[in-house]
Amino acid sequence: MISFSFPDFLPNDNNIIVSGTASKAQVDKHPSIRLTDNVDDLSDNKYSAIGRAYYYKPIPLWDSTTNVITNFTTTFEFVIRTRNGESSYNSSGGGIAFFITSEDSVDAPTNSGGSYMGLFNGTTEGKSSSKMVAVEFDTWQDEEWGDAPSDNHVGIDVNSLVSKANSTWNLTSGDILVATVSYDGTSEILSVFLKYLNLPNLPLNLTHNVKLRDVLPEKVMMGFSAATGGGVPVQAIRSWNFSSTLDLGSTQNGGKGSFKMWLIGLIIGLVLLLVVGLSFGSYILWRNSKRKVAEEDEELIEVTGPKMFAYKDLVVATNNFSEEGKLGQGGFGSVYKEIACGRRVVEPKVEESKINLLKWVWVLYGEGRLLEAVDETLNGDYDMDEMQRLMIIGLWCAHPDHTSRPSIRQAIRVLNYEASLPSLPSKMPLPSYYYAPEAMTADQIQSTSTSKGGSTSATKDDSRV
Repeated sequence: MISFSFPDFLPNDNNIIVSGTASKAQVDKHPSIRLTDNVDDLSDNKYSAIGRAYYYKPIPLWDSTTNVITNFTTTFEFVIRTRNGESSYNSSGGGIAFFITSEDSVDAPTNSGGSYMGLFNGTTEGKSSSKMVAVEFDTWQDEEWGDAPSDNHVGIDVNSLVSKANSTWNLTSGDILVATVSYDGTSEILSVFLKYLNLPNLPLNLTHNVKLRDVLPEKVMMGFSAATGGGVPVQAIRSWNFSSTLDLGSTQNGGKGSFKMWLIGLIIGLVLLLVVGLSFGSYILWRNSKRKVAEEDEELIEVTGPKMFAYKDLVVATNNFSEEGKLGQGGFGSVYKEIACGRRVVEPKVEESKINLLKWVWVLYGEGRLLEAVDETLNGDYDMDEMQRLMIIGLWCAHPDHTSRPSIRQAIRVLNYEASLPSLPSKMPLPSYYYAPEAMTADQIQSTSTSKGGSTSATKDDSRV
């Protein structure tokens, strides 16, 4: 099982490899992968740019011993922007493609620019030895490949640029696009779902039945490819999430059931620990504030806000915050000292940026350095992908906005690779709470309604207070 999440792409992140003209650079002030050169550089050598970016290690696709093939889902944001907002020979390029291929074909072949999109060249196109499955987001119509009746289209390619299925879609508007590519190993259906990030247009759905086991090797490389032809557009990937279900270790070695149970117990303990930590942090802020909260507000917070604990109760419950003892007792069992990071939620004896565990871990997540928070005493004896998934689920469960937190069932499904990782913001959101208004009698409220938007507002008659 493999899963990863890149909300952005930082220059020092070695989990993503770039080659050719691809680079990790800012696009619209967002750390991205720019596959081809910036639109402002119009030198001649930019008209044949070819760039690739891919995950640093092979991903299990199927198991020759059991003949089991994986299910996978991947979602990514990308943008294609031409000089004049038009698709013509003078402003358009070849396009972007999400590809799955063998390890020895992970780098773009020579002479694969333009409409080849860095996937094939005149020698490899149409050959089964290419071992290539791709979803193309093409900005150039080429009759030789039987493209859709538009220069902007989406297609599913198998060892050839002659798409098995294609459909028209405006790719060069400059708006951010969100694509989801998924494969069902049972039905052998490859699906493509495409929409704009911020526009209400109806999405595009494209499917094709393909036996990946007959086209690709057991382990594959996945990533993105792009090329330019008549122009030099910005072709960039903004974020990328991926998850799959096949675990070659479990199918060949009898499974990892006990490890899964340990992992489930760990995530439940981590969730409870972070919830208690948030409550404790809220208490510290309240204690240091010079403002006094009215008794009525305290009663409302008791009902609608986060649970507050008296400091003396916490001292008793934690044996004076003993390093060795357990932190408390929750609804799902005992709550012990934090496990993955090997430290307490609030640690006053470290540098200021690391005092609050949640804030510190969220900063590392946003910077693509999440694994730096792992307990050093583990000495690297853990699976990087499983630990990263665990940490992301922990942040999800401790989301400052309680409405954005998952249920235990949702968390366990993601933990078991039965659902995709959440896409969390790169910066930790501020907590928000709802405070109910003061109680008022019916004759103290004047209700007014407006037809616009169907909204209703109420105002308090202060003259009667």
